[in-house]
Amino acid sequence: MSDSKKASKRATRRAFLKTMAAGSAAALAAPALALAAEAKAAAEPKDVSKAKAAGPPRTPEIEKSIEEQKGYLKQALEAIRGYELPVNSEQAFVFAPLETPRAERGR
Repeated sequence: MSDSKKASKRATRRAFLKTMAAGSAAALAAPALALAAEAKAAAEPKDVSKAKAAGPPRTPEIEKSIEEQKGYLKQALEAIRGYELPVNSEQAFVFAPLETPRAERGR
């Protein structure tokens, strides 16, 4: 066998052993992680999370500002949607993703 084939087999075996070790560690840790998640869920009161998500009450000034912003958004969307494009016009742009350079393998 050539040296390159031996090197690739060694790397494959090494990768396999790393995968097996990681899988074994995960299998051993899974019951402990499940117990920790249950304990954490039991320790947190459920009403507190809803109160945090709601935030402080909105003042009338904030409500007025939000309604004004919704009105501006509505006007902008109506203007965009109401614009008639000429028949058979060209596209404004075409998305073309750039290729990223590949990392070199031989560090």
